[in-house]
Amino acid sequence: MNPSSLRMIRDEHSSLLAVLRSMGMLVERGPDEQPEAFFDLLRAMLFYMDEFPERQHHVKETDLLFPSVAARSVVAKQVICKLNGDHVLAQAKIRELQQQLPAW
Repeated sequence: MNPSSLRMIRDEHSSLLAVLRSMGMLVERGPDEQPEAFFDLLRAMLFYMDEFPERQHHVKETDLLFPSVAARSVVAKQVICKLNGDHVLAQAKIRELQQQLPAW
């Protein structure tokens, strides 16, 4: 794994974290007097969290990062297996939120 690939994955983690924190602040604030704008923004953030990790970020981790880390130890390989499961669970939870959003 080269340093630029690792930097790219770190930068993507930072971007994902920024979106998650922004979503938390948005939900905490609530719709206020602009519910349409609130829900449009929340829907866009959920769409990003559904699309970007699955189609671009997780692929990079799986192809570039995980093989070299897993080769270093059995424990690392077990952690990566759990992380892959967490990725699947996170995708399911994001989709669940997308389906529940209209009820709010």
